[in-house]
Amino acid sequence: MPSENCRRSVPYSTLIPPSAHGAHQVIAFVGDVHDLLDPFREILHRVPPQVRTIIQVGDLWIWPNEEDVPPLADGAAREVPRRPRDTSMHWRRPPRDLYFLDGNHHPYWLTRGLDRPTRVAPGITYLPRGTVLIAEGRDRPLRIGILGGADSVIDAMFRRPGDDWWPNEERIVLADVDCLLANAKQVGGLDVFVTHTPPSSVTTTMTNGARPHPSSVLVEAAWRELGGGLDSPPLELICGHMHESWRDPARRVEVLPMLGVTIR
Repeated sequence: MPSENCRRSVPYSTLIPPSAHGAHQVIAFVGDVHDLLDPFREILHRVPPQVRTIIQVGDLWIWPNEEDVPPLADGAAREVPRRPRDTSMHWRRPPRDLYFLDGNHHPYWLTRGLDRPTRVAPGITYLPRGTVLIAEGRDRPLRIGILGGADSVIDAMFRRPGDDWWPNEERIVLADVDCLLANAKQVGGLDVFVTHTPPSSVTTTMTNGARPHPSSVLVEAAWRELGGGLDSPPLELICGHMHESWRDPARRVEVLPMLGVTIR
């Protein structure tokens, strides 16, 4: 189980079962979607057939139907608010298993209180911060750490708290990092670190020296603690949030643009 420093118990779990032939699992990672469902559906259908699982790195902005919404932790029904705008997110089961992180454009009413990977619509599973997933790799199991969350800055003035923005829940906190590090320690470290916001050293470079946001500072701290940030680190980092494509091959970092895809 997670250490005493982890305020929430987020168990690691198997991402997908081994294939019938024992082949390693191929996973596609997809950048921010922001309810652009039609092009997202096209992506889901165009990925190679050997891809069985897709991990979307946050800002999916799904608003499922009431009958698909998971109950609260105590079993009480979770109220589904009215949609804040006309959205194309009338979800249909995707052609492949889809997992997603939270970001800063995320309906926190939907995932509040969920402390383990949870199905929130047909074929789609939410991954809480701190989750560690296990998939079959080429030579050994692939350990994938999850840390969603980010800060809204550029568009904050146009959003409505409690309607299409949850400013008190979007920011990453130390407890999220504690959970991730504790769960990663259980499996001997990570091979892939998936976040919504990139680490502060990356965001500063991408924005020509702009001051980093608090969430990115904590991602940086977690990344460094896990062995990242140096040349040829033991883990790879995949993230989104910036809506631009950016790579640092030496430090094994890839920032996905909106609807961008990378396959591992």
